[in-house]
Amino acid sequence: MNFIIKNARFLYTVDAKDSILENASIVVRNGAIESINPAQLPDDITEIFDAKNELVKIAYPGENI
Repeated sequence: MNFIIKNARFLYTVDAKDSILENASIVVRNGAIESINPAQLPDDITEIFDAKNELVKIAYPGENI
């Protein structure tokens, strides 16, 4: 399962600080979070979800979903 969630209005990371990122992107590869807000989105993942104006709750890189 590989996909990208992009343009999340708010991303609740559930990290130690309960960080909330704005206008964030998430890359999921092989069912696990590969990166949050990468400098460049990978070209090899074609399933992309636009989460514009949405709140996304996700934990941290490496977490299985």
